[in-house]
Amino acid sequence: MYINCGMSYSAIVRELNGRGIKTKGGFGWAVMSIKNVLTNCNYIGNVRYALQDDKRYFEVKGLHEPIIFEELYSEAQMKDIKLRSDYQTLKRFVDSLPDEIKQQTRTTPQKSHNQER
Repeated sequence: MYINCGMSYSAIVRELNGRGIKTKGGFGWAVMSIKNVLTNCNYIGNVRYALQDDKRYFEVKGLHEPIIFEELYSEAQMKDIKLRSDYQTLKRFVDSLPDEIKQQTRTTPQKSHNQER
């Protein structure tokens, strides 16, 4: 859904919950659940060690069988990196605007598509 249909994490959550599909624990889906699935290297057969320690962190092939193709996993990681980069670029731009402009954009009501006609 994330790669093939271009759906956002939120849209995937709505779709899965709307279909009544539960997580392994029997709960409804949340955005962080989707993000965790899409960034978990276990699904491509790898195992990570020392996640909290950048100096000791490493990833290796595990003994378990992958359940998704590595190419699809990599594509999801690249899309996620691009989205975060785009967000950071936009945030830096907005942060660089003068305070008066930032205040205007927060208080100016947006016209709906129907009001513009």
